[in-house]
Amino acid sequence: MTTATETPGVAWLVIYCVAVLGSARAAEPFGKKTYTYKTVDEVAIQADVYRPGDDKVRPAVIWIHGGALIVGSRRDVPTQLLDLCKREGFLLVSLDYRLAPEVKLPAIAEDIRDAFRWLRKDGPRLFHIDPDRVVVTGGSAGGYLTLLVGSSVTPRPKALVAYWGYGDVDGPWYTTPSAYYRKSPLLNKDKVSRAVGGKVLTGTTGDTGQARGLFYRYLPALLDSWGLPADLLTILFGVGVLQVLTTAPAGIVDQFPKDMARLGRLIKRGFNRVTG
Repeated sequence: MTTATETPGVAWLVIYCVAVLGSARAAEPFGKKTYTYKTVDEVAIQADVYRPGDDKVRPAVIWIHGGALIVGSRRDVPTQLLDLCKREGFLLVSLDYRLAPEVKLPAIAEDIRDAFRWLRKDGPRLFHIDPDRVVVTGGSAGGYLTLLVGSSVTPRPKALVAYWGYGDVDGPWYTTPSAYYRKSPLLNKDKVSRAVGGKVLTGTTGDTGQARGLFYRYLPALLDSWGLPADLLTILFGVGVLQVLTTAPAGIVDQFPKDMARLGRLIKRGFNRVTG
C-alpha cells in the first residue's frame, strides 16, 4: 500500500482512509471540477472536486488548507494526497473559506459547516459522493478546522486526520513568544498593513500570499513589544482586533499599550462571542 517515498504522515493517512473508507480503485482518468458551495455578499466560496470520470458513488477525502487562517488556497493540495486518492479511487474535495482578518473566526467556522451541509445535500447529485463515508484532513490552520469539524458537523465524519493542527490555544506551547521569530528583523507596519483590510478573500497565491504572510509575522512582534504573549494572535482573530488594527485611524496602534484594560475587555468579549 505505501511506498518508500511516502512520508510517515501520508502513510498513516493511507492506512486511515483505506481502513475507514475501503478501496474503490479507479481505472478512469482523474479530473477536477470547481463548484461554488456558498455566496456571501457577492463573494463566491468554492470547492475543487477531483474524481474519476465515471458515475460511481465514491467515498471522499476532504482537504482543508492551512495558512494561519489568513493565507492559502484550495489549490494547495499535497501531491501525495492527490496520488493517494487517484490510486485508491477516492473522491477528493478541497475547500476554500473566507480568510481573516477581513472576517472573524466565527465566519470561517460557519463556512466550514456550510461546506459540509452542501456536501451532504448536493454532493450526491453533483459528483456522486457517498456522504456517509468521509474522512477529513488538513494541516496547521487546516488541521485546526479539521478538529472543529469533529465537534460542529453532524453527522460526524468517519475519521479526522489533523496534521499539526492547533487545539490548546491558551497552553504554554502557544502563548510563549517564539525565540526564533524574535530574532527576525523588524517589519515595517505601513508596508505589511497594506496587504490586509481590503476586500474579503477566499484564497491567496503568489505576491498576495507573501504580503499577508508578512502581516501575520508582524502582529506577534507587535504584541511582544507590548509585553503580551506573541501568540495571543489566534485569540485576537476571534475578537476582531485585527480589523481594528488595520482599519482604525493612524496612531490607534500606539494607544493600545496605554489602554490595556480596553484590550482586556475586547479579549473577554471575543471569548464570549466565540464560545457563547
